Amino acid sequence: MPNNIAYGSDHRAFGVLAGRAEDGSAVSVLVSDMHSAYRGFELRVASLPWRAADGFTVEAYVVDRNHQLEKVWQTAGRGRTFQHRETRHAPYVMWGVLRRAKETP
Repeated sequence: MPNNIAYGSDHRAFGVLAGRAEDGSAVSVLVSDMHSAYRGFELRVASLPWRAADGFTVEAYVVDRNHQLEKVWQTAGRGRTFQHRETRHAPYVMWGVLRRAKETP
């Protein structure tokens, strides 16, 4: 069950919802754009719930006219901030999951 939920909207067609896993191992972000004139968005997630030295993975899934909740990209990073610029045209829903990398002994 996610907690520390944050949200935002332009009160017309674009909205964002984010939450953190209770154990701090993941952050999910849902972005939807049903009919705006925007040509994408810039996502910046700060204060990720792990140490600055920890690595993490990011996977993004999309529902739009060409995708049915398919993974459209993935990447990896390190630290407590993630930033990504996405070019996409409405209508769409994008779900991104940031997961702390598992520690290896």
